[in-house]
Amino acid sequence: MKIIIYTLLVLAYVFFLCICFLWLITYGSGHNIPEETNRWLIYMTIFSVLFVLVFSIMKKKLTDN
Repeated sequence: MKIIIYTLLVLAYVFFLCICFLWLITYGSGHNIPEETNRWLIYMTIFSVLFVLVFSIMKKKLTDN
């Protein structure tokens, strides 16, 4: 179980970094970005942060035992 939690946590961090990279590319271009894209990036960022938090809490509870 411990290996699965660590693997999911690494995947969550990679997902978060990918979203940050997409945000950088999208807003770094200087073009007008549609509102739908803005909402999508916000939702995906929130989802990825929650994903990281949940797996971090699970890892902490698993290592406390």
